[in-house]
Amino acid sequence: KLKLFQQGFCEVQQSCANRGYCNPRYGTCDCLRGHTSSDCSVCASGFASSELAQQVYRPSSGQFRACSACPGMMEKGTACSRRGICRDDFWARRLPPDTQVVPVNLSAQHGDGSCLCNPPFHGETCQVGRCSVGFEYIEHASGDLAACQPCKAGYYKDEEGNGPCTPCDYNMYAASSGQTYCVPCKNTWWRMQPNSEGTGCVFDPLTWVVVPVMLLLSTALFTTLPLLLSLAVKIQDVRREEGGVVITTRCTHFLLRSTHGIRAVFCGTGHPLLDGADKRRAYRVQVRSETELLLISAKSREPIGSEIDSSMGSVQFNRFDGLMKRGLLGIPFVCWAVLLLMGMCGVRSVILLTGAGAGGAQLTALEMLQVIFGLLFAILIHLLNHHRHASGVLDKNLHIFSEELFKKNPHPQPCARGHARAISARQMLDFFQAFQEYIGSSRNMYYVCSNILLPLTKSYKLSYAELAGPKTLEWFCSHFWGTPFAHFVETVTKHAQVVAEELNIQDFAAATYWICTFSNNQWRVAEEVGASWEASSFYYALRSGFCRGTAMILDEDIKPLTRSWCLFELLQTTLLSQEQEQRGESTFKGLLLCTPTGVMNYGQGNIELAVNISKKLATLRLQDASASVQADKDMIDRLVCEQAGGFSEVNKYLIQAVSSALQATSKRFQKDLTQLQDNLTSQITHGQPTPLSSTQLDGMTVTFDMTGQHLQEGEYVMSSAGSSHSSSHNSSHSSSPSPSSSCIDEMA
Repeated sequence: KLKLFQQGFCEVQQSCANRGYCNPRYGTCDCLRGHTSSDCSVCASGFASSELAQQVYRPSSGQFRACSACPGMMEKGTACSRRGICRDDFWARRLPPDTQVVPVNLSAQHGDGSCLCNPPFHGETCQVGRCSVGFEYIEHASGDLAACQPCKAGYYKDEEGNGPCTPCDYNMYAASSGQTYCVPCKNTWWRMQPNSEGTGCVFDPLTWVVVPVMLLLSTALFTTLPLLLSLAVKIQDVRREEGGVVITTRCTHFLLRSTHGIRAVFCGTGHPLLDGADKRRAYRVQVRSETELLLISAKSREPIGSEIDSSMGSVQFNRFDGLMKRGLLGIPFVCWAVLLLMGMCGVRSVILLTGAGAGGAQLTALEMLQVIFGLLFAILIHLLNHHRHASGVLDKNLHIFSEELFKKNPHPQPCARGHARAISARQMLDFFQAFQEYIGSSRNMYYVCSNILLPLTKSYKLSYAELAGPKTLEWFCSHFWGTPFAHFVETVTKHAQVVAEELNIQDFAAATYWICTFSNNQWRVAEEVGASWEASSFYYALRSGFCRGTAMILDEDIKPLTRSWCLFELLQTTLLSQEQEQRGESTFKGLLLCTPTGVMNYGQGNIELAVNISKKLATLRLQDASASVQADKDMIDRLVCEQAGGFSEVNKYLIQAVSSALQATSKRFQKDLTQLQDNLTSQITHGQPTPLSSTQLDGMTVTFDMTGQHLQEGEYVMSSAGSSHSSSHNSSHSSSPSPSSSCIDEMA
C-alpha cells in the first residue's frame, strides 16, 4: 500500500485536554475542578464554558474553551446559594430542542453561568429574598434546592422571614397548609380540643367533669339564694311548755344557735300576742332543734311565759339576722353562697389552666344549659319543699274532716241567727275527737276558733253549725273562751248525760246547744254582735222561746263571770227566770252551774270545787267584768244599770243560784257520806275486817281503810279531775258538822 505523510513537524497532542492529569497506572484522566469527561474537555456541573479562550481546547479548531464557575460555586462550593439553578453547560444541554436558539449538536451547547433563582429569591447568587407569611424556608439535606414551602397543617407563620413555621397553641388548630394564623376550637355546644396533629378539633373529655360540677354548683347556689332573703317559715305549732313558749316549724328553719336570739316577726297565727305591727320588735327566738324555737323577749332576753297557742301562720326572721345567722353545718348561707361562687370560678380557672387557648374559659352551651338546669332544679326543690310543707298535719285533717261534713251536709245553707244555729252534743264530740290530738287538754276556744273553725268554714263563710247541719237549740251555753276546750266538752257532755237521765232519754248526744263559737258566723262577727244588744245573736237565742235553760260552764276560777258577754247572758237568764216566775211557768230551768263532774244545781259535783267557787264569789264584782271590745263592755254595763236593781239584782240572782247549787251538793254529799258511814259501822259490828276499798259519790272518789284496830272512822280521800284532797274528822255519825255545811254558812 502507498503510505502518504505530510511534510513537516508532527503536532504533539496534550493529554487530558491540558485540564487534568493522566493517570499512568489506569490510563485515565484526573480532571481539574470544573472539568469532567474522559479527557476533561467538558465543563462540570456548576461550571459553564465561556466564549473562546486560549487555554481551553476545542477539538474542531484545536483551541481550548474556559470553564467558568457559577456564582457562589468557588466561595461556598454550591452554586446560586442552593436557592436556584446555575445555567451551566449541563443545563443548556437539557433544554428541549424548541428552546435552543440554533439547533446544533448537544456537545456544542453551552450555558452562560448565571443563576436561575427560585422565587422569592433574586440577586447574582440568589442571596436576596425572604419567605412570605404562611411559608417557611426549607434546606433539604439530600442536596435539593432550598425553597419557601407552605407551612404544613397544624403550623402557622404570621410574618415574613426565612424562619420555620410555628406549631399552633393548645386549643388552636390549622386545618390546611400555608396558614398565617391558627384558629381556636369552637366550644359551642360542648368543649372541644385539637387533635394530636393540630389539624382539627375533637370532643374534649374534660366536658364529662365540667358538666356535672357546674350542675351541682349551680343547683346548690340557686337553692341557697332564696334562703338569704329570710322568707317566711310556716309554723306547725305554738304551745307553752315547761321552759316557755315553743314554736315548731313545718320545715327546717336553718337558724344557727345564738346566745342573744334572732329577731322575729309573726303573721297569721291568729293570736293577738303574736300578730300585729306593734309587736314587730317584741320577740326574739332561740334555737332548740332544727324545727323548734324558743320564744324570748327582745328586751329582757327571757323566755315568754304567756299562754300562746297556735297551729298556723308563719314566722319571718330579721333580714340582717337571717343573712348572718341562718346556715348549714354551722356556716351562714352567705358564706355558702360565696364558697359556691368561688367554686364556679375555680372551675373556670381549671379550664384556663388545662385549655389556655382563646375561648378556653368560655362556657359552652352545654355548660350554660347545666347552669339553667341548676336554676330549674333549685326552683323545683323549693316548689317541692313548699308543696310538702304548705299544708301541715292539721291542714290535712281539716281537709278530711271537711269531706266528712260535706257527706253529711252536701249543701250548706245560711240560716237565721239565733235558735236555728245550734249543734248537737254528738256533733261537738265528733269535732273534738277529730282534732283532739291538736287541742289536747289545755288549748281553749281562742285556739279552736282561729286554727280549726275558721279554716273549716273559709270556703262557705258560714258558721260551723250551718256547715255541719244546724239544729234547733235546747240549751244555751255561757262560757269563757279561755277555758280549756277539753274541759268545755267534758262539762257539756256531762250536762247532756244528766239531762238525758232526768228525762229518761237514751241518746244523750242528741241534746242541742247554742254555743257562740260554733253558732255565730265567725266571718261576720260584727253582724252577730249587732248594732245593739237587742240585735245580737246571743239575745235572739236566749229569747227565742226554744231555750230550756242556760248552762254556765264553770272552772275553778269561775272565769265566765269575769267576762262582759257572760254577764249579759246572766242578765237575760235572770230576766227570763223572773218573767217565767211571774207567769207561773217552769219550762225555763234558769241558770245551771255545770262542771265536768255534773250539774251543781242537781247536787252533782266536787265538794272541793264547790268550796272554791264559794270563795271566789265572795270577792267577785260583776261590774269588773271585761270584754275584748270596750264598746261591748260599755253597752252591757249600761244595760245592767238600766235594769231594776242594776248589778246588785244580778249579783243577788247569781248568789241565790250558787247557794241553791251548793245546798243541793251538800245534801247529796251528806246523804252519800251517811250511807258510807252506816256501811262501815255494820262491818265493824260483824267483825269482818275490810281491805282498802273505795266508792263513788257523784264525781268524788271516797277511799277508806278498815283494818280492825286501826280504823279511823270518817277518814276519806276525795279526788276529781286529776286532783286529790285528803281530810279526816272524828264524828259520831250525825252529830258532827260536815265540811259542806260550813261552806254554806260561809256563803250565807
